[in-house]
Amino acid sequence: MSVLNTLDTWTLALVVLTFSGTLLYIAYPDRLVTTNARPDLPGPKGHPLVGNSLQAIPWQTRILDWFNHLLSDYGPACTFTILPWGRGILINRPEWLAHIKQADMKMYSRGPYANKIFHEFPGGRAPVASEGAQWRLARKSIYPIFTVRSFTDHVSHAMNEIVPIARALLLSASKKGVPIDWSDFAGRIAITIFTRSHINEKTNILEGDVSCLDRDDPLRDALVTLNQISAKRLFNPVWQWSEILSGERWRFNHARSFIRRRVEDIWVDRLREEAMAIRDPTREAEYSEVARYHVHLAVFYETVRLWPGLPKNARLALQDDILPALPEHNLPAVKVEKGDYVFWSDYHMMRNEDVWGPTAHLFDPGRHLDAEGHFVKPSPAKFNCFGAGPRFCPGQQLVMYEFIACLSGILPYFDFAPSKGATASGLIYQKPELAESFTASLNVPLVVDVRARDTLEVLEGRL
Repeated sequence: MSVLNTLDTWTLALVVLTFSGTLLYIAYPDRLVTTNARPDLPGPKGHPLVGNSLQAIPWQTRILDWFNHLLSDYGPACTFTILPWGRGILINRPEWLAHIKQADMKMYSRGPYANKIFHEFPGGRAPVASEGAQWRLARKSIYPIFTVRSFTDHVSHAMNEIVPIARALLLSASKKGVPIDWSDFAGRIAITIFTRSHINEKTNILEGDVSCLDRDDPLRDALVTLNQISAKRLFNPVWQWSEILSGERWRFNHARSFIRRRVEDIWVDRLREEAMAIRDPTREAEYSEVARYHVHLAVFYETVRLWPGLPKNARLALQDDILPALPEHNLPAVKVEKGDYVFWSDYHMMRNEDVWGPTAHLFDPGRHLDAEGHFVKPSPAKFNCFGAGPRFCPGQQLVMYEFIACLSGILPYFDFAPSKGATASGLIYQKPELAESFTASLNVPLVVDVRARDTLEVLEGRL
């Protein structure tokens, strides 16, 4: 004690910090502080106190690649510890994922860190950013969008306006020999469907002449900005400070403010237009006809299987749990402790050869058709793209109908191929890959040539 009494305050503080740091170093030699050791699960060896946080930094903009690296090296159940998530358990079995999703919001949640990010975008009142009673209220508020009446009264009407315009645009590109960015074209269709069917607003981002593709779309640009910046935050524990230095915080706030102002104006327009009559539909695909499109359904499910809307996800364990053993795959039960995060990638799980066979990575709609050519919906136990349990996606029927209406109204009349030329703005074809974002999107433009087929001649009068 006499020695301690002779030390000044700063020296004493340094001694205490050094002693405490040494104890923490001994207690957490290869994992993040506060996490428990998991010798029962394989995974990369971490550094003292910070776990695998430093190892994850080079992968921050390539999380799917990192997940693939871990799955390849350590198998379908492995673990790591990183800031700010703590203990993460990466799984690659649909049976385990089904178990987690059935217990969603009871034994699992998105967790405070993910909810904080989703609270920023798409917003605290969105189902994706809420839990418990708030989630039930948010889910109830959006339910009318996904009803048969909504599909029939609003979405079908919008399709009958939008698909002919899309055909006219493609015909214009074909006649002028102008390549287009297919990714941009598809995005404009999606935004136009939303604005026409749900907020009854007409935009000029999709018109019958290919020159409309050269116009900027502030709404699309704002959504892309919010999407990409939000995705970067998931594995950046200091995003609140780093974004200030990089300028991304200003870009994020500017984009979000633009959308909020747009929504405020739209509500006024909706009040004025809610009593307006909707013109009679033509013969674009109706929602009531979806079940007849067996091949279209198979192509849709195969597309979503290979490119799921949410390629990666996670849940926080609210209490201890055990993922069941899978003896048929020689996989033991996996212990999940309270506070652990369970990560998974629908993108990799849907391409898992142990689940989908040796052709898992190939585009094969035939896997969803029976011997008579009838569509067979894949088993929810292994097809997780629309979720399961209480968070099952209510928009499945909607996006399926949109896909069929667009594809059946366009594909019979046009051929598409990767372009060897450039668009009017100088874009050229590049091999597309998934961008690092919340939802599935491409990291490069998808520039294609458009050529009209002979079958289009009978429609030229309409166009």
